[in-house]
Amino acid sequence: MGLVTEAMTMKVSSLFSMLLLAASSSLSRGGIVLEIQAKTSTVADAGMNGDLAVEICNADLVCCNAGTLDTSRDDFNSGNVDVFSGDTLGECEGADIGDGGAIMIVTHNGGDAWLGEWIRVILDGGNTFSVLLKISWMIFSQ
Repeated sequence: MGLVTEAMTMKVSSLFSMLLLAASSSLSRGGIVLEIQAKTSTVADAGMNGDLAVEICNADLVCCNAGTLDTSRDDFNSGNVDVFSGDTLGECEGADIGDGGAIMIVTHNGGDAWLGEWIRVILDGGNTFSVLLKISWMIFSQ
C-alpha cells in the first residue's frame, strides 16, 4: 500500500508541476522564434539527465511543438543557462508567435528531477517572453 501511495504522490506532483508551467505572457509585438533558453537552479541536485519538452501557442491557440530540448552538450546542469536554437527547436524553429499573448507548456521526462529558475523564448526584433519557475521540482511519473 505504501508503494502505491508513493507512486500516486509522484504522479500528482508531476501533473501539478506541468500545469503550473502552462503560463501566459502578454506580448505587445510578436515575432519569429529564434531560440529557447532554460536556466537551471543552483540548489543542490537541481540539474538533471532528463529532458524538457516545450510547446508554444499564440493568442489564437495556434501551437508549435519544439519537442524535446536536447543538444550534443550535457544540458540542464546546476547553474547553467542552456540555449536551444535552429533545428533543436523542432516545429518552433522560425514559428511566428504573432501579436497578443502566448502560452508556453513545458513537460519533464526522465527519471531525474529538475529545478529550473526560468525558461525564456527569444524572438526576432529583440522581443522575449519568459516564465519564472517559482514552483517545486519537476518530477517524472509513469
